[in-house]
This record gives sequence, C-alpha cells and structure tokens, in this order.
Amino acid sequence: IYLRMSLVSQTVAKTSSMAIALKDTLSLFIQLLALNATLQAGLAAWLLQLGRHPVIRLDNNQEITRFLLIAVATAAAGATADTALLRALGQLSKLQADANWLIWWTGDMLGMIIVTPLWLVFTGQPHHLWKSRRYKVLIPVCSCLLLVALAFTFISNRERDKQALEFRLEAQRMSQNIQNHLNQHAMVIDYLERLFVSSDKVTQDEFTVFSEHALRDFPGISYLAWVPYLRADQAAGFERTVRREELPGWQSIPGARDKGKPHTAHYPVLYLTPLNHHPNLPGTDLASLPDSLQAIEKARDKGEISTTPPNVNAKNTLADSVSLFAPVYRNGRSLLS
Repeated sequence: IYLRMSLVSQTVAKTSSMAIALKDTLSLFIQLLALNATLQAGLAAWLLQLGRHPVIRLDNNQEITRFLLIAVATAAAGATADTALLRALGQLSKLQADANWLIWWTGDMLGMIIVTPLWLVFTGQPHHLWKSRRYKVLIPVCSCLLLVALAFTFISNRERDKQALEFRLEAQRMSQNIQNHLNQHAMVIDYLERLFVSSDKVTQDEFTVFSEHALRDFPGISYLAWVPYLRADQAAGFERTVRREELPGWQSIPGARDKGKPHTAHYPVLYLTPLNHHPNLPGTDLASLPDSLQAIEKARDKGEISTTPPNVNAKNTLADSVSLFAPVYRNGRSLLS
C-alpha cells in the first residue's frame, strides 16, 4: 500500500500546480500521504479483526453493519489526516478544506466498501466460503462498476458539452455587447463629423460643448479629438495661426520618423476633450504612430470609420481600448473629389 500510494501520489502531484507550490517539500509530502494511507488500511484491518472477529465472513447483518461503520470511521480518519496535512502546508483554505474533506471521505469510504469484498473473494478466510461467493460478488459488483463508469463518462461528456455551449453563448453575448458599444461610439463620431461638415469653422469652445455632452452620455468613450490634415508645407503656418487665433500655447509635437521616409502629411491633435485626462496628447502628430496613421488613411480612402488595433499602454502591453477615426471632407465633399 505504501509503495502504490507513493507512486500514485507522485504522478498526480507532479502533473498539478502542487509541484511548483511545494518545491523542496514535495517528496516529504508524498511520503506522508503514503504513510497515512498505510496507517488507514492498518487501522481498518485491526478494527475488522478486533475482539472475537478474527475471520471476516460478512454473512449476517451484524457483521455487515460493523464493516460499514468501520469503513465510514477509517475513511473519516484518513480524510482528516490528509486534509490537515494540506492545510498545514498552506495548500487549502478553510472553505476548500471542508469541501476536499467531504470528497476525500466519500472516495475512501466507497473504495473500501467496493474493493474489500472483491479482495476477500480471492484472499479471504475461510477460503472455501469466499470462493463459493466469487461469482455472486464479482458479477454484480463489476457490473455496477461498469455502469457507474459509463454513467460517469456520459455525464462528464454532457457536462463538458454544456460548459462549451455556455462558453460559446457567453462569448457571443460579450461580443454582441462590445459591438453594440462600438456602434454607439461610432454614432457619436458620425455626429461629430456632421458638426464639422455643417460649419465653416468649429472653434475649441464649440467642440468642447459638443464633446462633453457625448462623453457624459457614453462613459465608455475615453476622449474625443479633432485631428486636421496638413500637408508638409502647411505645418509651420498652421501652428502660427493656431497660436495667434485660438490656442496660444499649442505646438505640434513631431514623433519618431522612419529613416529615409519623411511624411508628406501631418495629423496633429488640435482639439481634445477632456484635456486634463490626456495632457500630453494635444499637438501629437498621429502620422508618427503607425497604427493610427494606417487607420486614418484607411478612413480617408474608404470614407468610413476605421479602427486601430488594441492600444499599447505604458507597460508595453495591450490595453482594452481602440481608437476610432472618421473622415471629414472639406465642405462635405465625397472621397472621390
């Protein structure tokens, strides 16, 4: 029992997270589990043969009841010892310990009740008595075990299919929710595009008033910005005009350029709401950001809203946000003009 339990425990432990958690104490833990299983079996054998019952017959109600009570008691002792060991090693919380104790106790108890008669029909004494019961015990017990195994397999497959279906439905629900939110955000971008198309000039104040209402109604939007298109020869003059007429401290912030590939167009962030949440964004030239530039050019060429891949945060990992760009053509002209 000790060797068998050592091999089983070692195989199970090394294929679980317990091997990492216990590290140097894994070998000691496995040996203690095997020792506990050996003591549990020894306790059951001692109780069965205690007093005037050196021979196990199980041929009357008194002996059968006594056997069942011993199985319940020794299974409880083993489950308590194993759970206490895991608790001492910090592998189980109090709530987990209670649930694991019940599972462990049930498994040990059923194992003793099922396996003991199977063992006795081959090794029990008196031999002629247990030999005569061999087929009476083996056939129904093995049939029941087969039915339990088939039922367990069937239920496991049904449960796995149920979980897979629930996962797909939940994924579809989340996907639909995300799509609905994106559609709402795209609607705000469309309204903002109409604002610029319907006016000869939209000022910073007008942009802020419109944006604040949209941000209040749609909290999932992080910010709204106006990014004008500038040819390379317009950048310097545009910056001077903005400083003189609207934003005295505004300046275009050039980003990193690809060597040997200067940009022929610039897309600086001119208006931004809310400003206090993104103080470094105004003036940033989005032409220097490959993902943003690609989305801008796609929106410009197709005349529809375009999105970037998930943004990268300060920790250089993907964030749970994307940027949407909608093209605004001069005086409402089409993309073919």
